[in-house]
Amino acid sequence: LYDEIRDDPLYTRLFELANVHTAEGFGCDVPENAYEQMAGAIEDEEDWAEIRDEDWFTAAQATADEQDFFHWELEFPEVFFDSEGEKMGEAGFDAVVGNPPYFNLETIKGTPANEYLRERYAGIYSGKADILYFFFEKASDLYSENGSLSFIVSRYFTEAYNAKHLRESVTDTQSIASIVDFNNNQVFDGVDTLTVIVNIRKSISDDQTTIIQLDDGLQSDGSAIANALTELNTGGTVNYGSTYTIPASSLGRERWLILPKETREVKSQIERAGQRLGKFCRTGQGMMTGLNEAFTVTSDEISKWNIESEVLQPLVKNGHLRPYLYRGADKELIYLENKNINDYPNTKDYLLNYKDDLENRAKAGDVKWYRFQNPINKDLFEEYEQKIICPFIATDNRFYLDDIGLYNDGGDIEIIIQNS
Repeated sequence: LYDEIRDDPLYTRLFELANVHTAEGFGCDVPENAYEQMAGAIEDEEDWAEIRDEDWFTAAQATADEQDFFHWELEFPEVFFDSEGEKMGEAGFDAVVGNPPYFNLETIKGTPANEYLRERYAGIYSGKADILYFFFEKASDLYSENGSLSFIVSRYFTEAYNAKHLRESVTDTQSIASIVDFNNNQVFDGVDTLTVIVNIRKSISDDQTTIIQLDDGLQSDGSAIANALTELNTGGTVNYGSTYTIPASSLGRERWLILPKETREVKSQIERAGQRLGKFCRTGQGMMTGLNEAFTVTSDEISKWNIESEVLQPLVKNGHLRPYLYRGADKELIYLENKNINDYPNTKDYLLNYKDDLENRAKAGDVKWYRFQNPINKDLFEEYEQKIICPFIATDNRFYLDDIGLYNDGGDIEIIIQNS
């Protein structure tokens, strides 16, 4: 039956109509009366053939092919519609399970896809949002009222400032049934990302959210992790993990504190008794080049191209920092903010190898091709002889007092300067 439906010419025309609608979000110009035209012609193949000859229609279908549009309700009609073609009351999948990609919108800024996400998901959009934000939003439309959603994603969204609107959206309309926190255990080979599994339901009836927390003692061993999860999910106990509940109401717009009750109480006591660092210090994230491979150079590259020393700065990355120590690598950073590249011909010759990629960066229209994509907080690097540097995200305290003028290329460190 499904194959028969897919072979129906009317079904093909519905796909093409859906392509036109979606292509508008990708910048295709569609006449105001286009949908009226398509509605009047969709039942007749000859009338539809005339519409297919329209330039705007051809452009929309080309965009659909280029962007690989996927229309869920048309691809899975039996999940959303009854035999009469009416939307079912329990429309949607019983379960949606996924592992969204791991990248943020900085990597696609300025593209049609980014503009579509900005328009389509304005409520949660942020220029630094991870792509997983939009997977959560889309998935909520795909599973049924009595269904469930389960994603394994970066743990970062549970605390990130830019994810506050996503957290609010998820918890306002759905219920967080449980969260599996892997802590520092890496569950994907070759991927250095802290992850959680979030299990969600549409019914907001759960007063408590179950937290399954695995300890670092599992040492990222896949078999050990699987065994621990099996035991904890069946009410057992393990040496390197625990299960507890937190009030579901504690998960909302603000940062999610995935902590046992005792730890949350200690944290609250500290916050009541102490004062926030921001009262005494200015803090800021490191700069972002937008193309580290161009701006980060080894001593061999410096020697080969005879890169001028005036444009080089010592590099600091998250991984270079230890408690009170900086363990730098054999690399330096080309830094041309407030400089004219024509004054440094050797550096220019080197960077010309990357010019096309540099010009294609997300914000290339806003910056010179040889400068950083987002030199955020650059004054913290340029104007202070001393600054405290720490990782932007860390599981232990790694603070270093910098008095040698370190610079950053990827926003993975935080700068702390005492207020004057």
